[in-house]
Amino acid sequence: MLDRTIPFYNTILRCDYYVRKEVSLPDGFEIVSYQESYEEDWARLEFAIGDFDSTEEAKSYFVSAYLPDSKKQKDILFLLNPERQVIDSCIAWQDRRGDAEVSSLHWLVVDELYQGKKLGKAFALL
Repeated sequence: MLDRTIPFYNTILRCDYYVRKEVSLPDGFEIVSYQESYEEDWARLEFAIGDFDSTEEAKSYFVSAYLPDSKKQKDILFLLNPERQVIDSCIAWQDRRGDAEVSSLHWLVVDELYQGKKLGKAFALL
């Protein structure tokens, strides 16, 4: 569970030079794009860390924010464990900052049972 006593700040980090690295996952783990019904898993993960008051609220947000635009769905990534269960998610996003588009990661979340295993780091390397 996130420590909600620490104030939240929306932070944007800038990288002027990026060297792409190979993503290394444990055997049986796989990164996939959004598929129908994964909104349920996203809602479960986000509710579990306290970002929403209920899974229903989280799912409603996901459906309204991301599903209407089918082009954005390819940028919603999920990490599956060897049993094909969703354990991690991240959304690649483009924000306008002045005249430029800035890439960012939204809603990076890792199932509590898998936290601390550097699995979320794989999304930052893509």
